[in-house]
Amino acid sequence: MSSSHWKVCSKTLVLCGLLALTPILIVAQSQPASDPQALSYASRAMAALTGGNSISDITLTGNVTYSAGVDDYGSATLMAIGTSESRTDLSLSSGTRTEIRDAQTGTSLGKWISQNGASGMFARHNCLTDAVWFFPALTSLNIGGNIVMSNVGPETFHGQKVQHIRSYVYQPGPEGDKKWKSLRHSSSTP
Repeated sequence: MSSSHWKVCSKTLVLCGLLALTPILIVAQSQPASDPQALSYASRAMAALTGGNSISDITLTGNVTYSAGVDDYGSATLMAIGTSESRTDLSLSSGTRTEIRDAQTGTSLGKWISQNGASGMFARHNCLTDAVWFFPALTSLNIGGNIVMSNVGPETFHGQKVQHIRSYVYQPGPEGDKKWKSLRHSSSTP
């Protein structure tokens, strides 16, 4: 075969390869649009939760029962800065346990530190909930740039009529957005 034939074949293969990858790249970069009705419900819920005030950090304290095979009792301090950083400190009769969550970079991470000082990272699937799971005003109900919301519709929850909305943090990945969705379910009264 001539060298010009190889050049044509190699150019054709490169072109086919690029065309084959284009749909994957487009899917991975396309964030779904939020439902306007869901956005309206979320906005109203946030106003009801915060009284219209801007909240950027929170510290909550209380009593806790920690169950990991055997119940342990003590106090808890739950802290958050923004919507992507949290720390939970449990002061238990068996010692202190700390859990740290960080989603500042767009990838959710978690670390635990046990009573005996051992530590480790959370499995990725355990980080798919909001970093600030304990305070709704700083969760994915708080409308942000990478939050996608949909309106599930009206339903009854504990005898109350509510409007069910669903939100998740859009995290595009190499295999497209469906694999990386983290669904959160939130309810607010209409």
